[in-house]
Amino acid sequence: MVSVGGSQKLKLSIQRTFGHSKPILIKALRLPPGVSMPLVTAEANQKEILLVFHAAHSSRSYQGPIRIMGVDLDNRWNEYVAGKETVTQSVNNGVRNGYLDQVFTKILDPWVTLIPASGGMDNEEP
Repeated sequence: MVSVGGSQKLKLSIQRTFGHSKPILIKALRLPPGVSMPLVTAEANQKEILLVFHAAHSSRSYQGPIRIMGVDLDNRWNEYVAGKETVTQSVNNGVRNGYLDQVFTKILDPWVTLIPASGGMDNEEP
C-alpha cells in the first residue's frame, strides 16, 4: 500500500538457480500513473534487495496488479518474473504439511493499492 505523495519500501528476496551469480537489473512494470520505482541492481550473489515505490502528489487511487522483473545484465535476453510462492511445507498454517493442493502455487503479479493521503479511496461515494 502506497499513500499519494509518499513512498513505500518492499524487500525482495532473490532466489538464484542453476549457479546464476551475475548482476540482475530489477524493474517494475504496469505501475499506475504517477507511481515510480527507480531501477536497482542486485549485485552478484546478492540475496535481498530493497525496492522503493514513490507516488506523486498528482496520483489517484488505484488497486491492481503490477509486475516486477529481473534482467540479466550479462545476457539481456534473460528476463525473470518476480513472484511469491504460495505453497509451503515449513510454515504452520493450520494444515498439516502446509497447503499443497492450491490452484496457484506462485503469484506472479503482486497487488498494489494506492490510497490518498487522507487514508480513504478518493472514488468512494458517501
